[in-house]
Amino acid sequence: MATKNVKAPAGFHWMKSGKSYKLMKNPPGGFKKHPGASLSASFTIQKVHKNGK
Repeated sequence: MATKNVKAPAGFHWMKSGKSYKLMKNPPGGFKKHPGASLSASFTIQKVHKNGK
């Protein structure tokens, strides 16, 4: 399955949340690596819409 690596917006970083990610604002001193934190995250690319039925 294809994936896309996405950089967090300026002033934010990605936090791993289960199987997904959430955006977290960087602290005043800037981003510092900690468990689950990353400046980029890899997302699976969905190529077709799934029918909600």
